[in-house]
Amino acid sequence: MWQAYIGDMHPTKPVLLLLPLFFCTCGPAPQEDTPDNYATEWLLTEGKPLAYYSSDGNYKGFRLRLAADSARLHHPITGISEKYRAYPATAGSPPDSVYLTYALSADSTLDVRIHAGGEVHAHTYRPTPPLGAHPLTARVMDETYRFELGSQPYLLTFTTVPVGKEEEGRVARLHPLDTAFARRIQENRDNFGGLVRQDGTVGLYAAYRDPVYGTGGPVSLLVSTDATGELQLHRNLRATPEDPAPVRIVPQVYPGQLPPGYDPSELADLLNRGRISVRNLTAEPDSFRIQYAYPEDFERRGGITTEELDRLDFEFAADGSFHAFAGDRLITEGEWSISPDRNFIQLPGNETGRDRPILIQHYDGESMVFLLPLKVQTRMPRGEQLLSYYDAQVMLQFEKAGSR
Repeated sequence: MWQAYIGDMHPTKPVLLLLPLFFCTCGPAPQEDTPDNYATEWLLTEGKPLAYYSSDGNYKGFRLRLAADSARLHHPITGISEKYRAYPATAGSPPDSVYLTYALSADSTLDVRIHAGGEVHAHTYRPTPPLGAHPLTARVMDETYRFELGSQPYLLTFTTVPVGKEEEGRVARLHPLDTAFARRIQENRDNFGGLVRQDGTVGLYAAYRDPVYGTGGPVSLLVSTDATGELQLHRNLRATPEDPAPVRIVPQVYPGQLPPGYDPSELADLLNRGRISVRNLTAEPDSFRIQYAYPEDFERRGGITTEELDRLDFEFAADGSFHAFAGDRLITEGEWSISPDRNFIQLPGNETGRDRPILIQHYDGESMVFLLPLKVQTRMPRGEQLLSYYDAQVMLQFEKAGSR
């Protein structure tokens, strides 16, 4: 805030004080060239950051924020940020070796010059509404959400992962749903994920195909909350001429499959004592989807033969320990639990040892159904020295005895 001091402001000179104050209030005061007179946020339309390179030459998702004596050029999705000392273009020659100057043009665009290493880099920005992206909260991260990109439905979940020897971080993860089945995650699809950043938001990428034109590709997503604390997504922050503005998406909470008051001991009893039905939902694929491994590596990863599918057995202990068997052979072990949103059963991963969330298909107290990803050996060997196998989705149904 600018302050003006007039004369000595001595209390014995009231008449002298009134005259300058009277003239100062006549007509508009001259506008200073400061960030307070500008938009709160600016969208890059020409130019590029100094420390970031894009292979397609598109940098239009970057935004600029001006403060009293500094400027921050940042990308909401990637979290990439560059900070500079900032001066009005009329400031002369600042003493900094790297700095930014700005000036407002007659067409309301912002002309920026970044001075670095004896070179001057020209940028142009246009005013843009702030996204209003607020940090994610614990309440939001305990839920599962559903939304659509074009014709593809997704689930969005949050989980805790180790990020260091003694630290943990929260990760947002996308699960593409099979459109033919309301509660089935597409098999053999990588789930996109991103770590919650220091500002409390997450940047993600997802597959997108336009339902009208059929065009597709990866789309950028920013996961945050709005001013009321509700989850929101922004997509297409690249601001291309075809899609110049970010689109806000409001996901819907995905209801928990287990009721809020379910009894954990009754659930464990159903999983341990109920009848197990096993059905392989994945047909043995063509050659290009066949994978190969040494027999010892295949066994270490929890792989099974087709004949062992009918001999699968599981132990869900009340203390949270978990064991999976193919006949008498131990496939994997670890811990099991139900996610806070009651949509997923958490089981140990065969290869990483980390928990993997598995979407529960059905639960009514008498039965429970979920799909377990397994590595299944091909019926006929496809390799000579290596064992051939494929990734399969196996449906497990647990039913109380006498429920039929």
